[in-house]
Amino acid sequence: MKKFLLAISTIPAFLFCNAQMHNAVSPEAISFYNKAIPKIKPEIASYISSTAVSLAKVSVDTDSLCREMKKQPSFKTIDENGCRTITFLVLVKCSMNADAELKQKVLKLQREDDSNKCYDETSALVNRKSELAAQINALFPGVNNESVALKDLR
Repeated sequence: MKKFLLAISTIPAFLFCNAQMHNAVSPEAISFYNKAIPKIKPEIASYISSTAVSLAKVSVDTDSLCREMKKQPSFKTIDENGCRTITFLVLVKCSMNADAELKQKVLKLQREDDSNKCYDETSALVNRKSELAAQINALFPGVNNESVALKDLR
């Protein structure tokens, strides 16, 4: 009987574990973003913010993002390193936006009546944050040298 009760009591814990993030953005990546944004050209910072908003609900492919960026006249002179840095900053901004949206939804759900709570709508955001974190962490080693990464973006 004790084994049965133990098994039943652990089922909710396993269900909750599926909603946890598997990847998280490193604090160093967030710090790099916070230092980089004030140092880059305002039109690049504006591009980063607007692109992050437009990518809010779609999957982000870093290669296609870089190709699309190169098509714009203002980014034609940016080298591969600058393109990789801007892509990285866009991904970090997307992650920050998803984090803010997730916090708002969770706070809204906490204010609702207990019988109406449905955290299913937050699982998509958690998955998105996890996917973005994996991409950010993969790109970060290539852009973590601030002086080299921001050379052409100032």
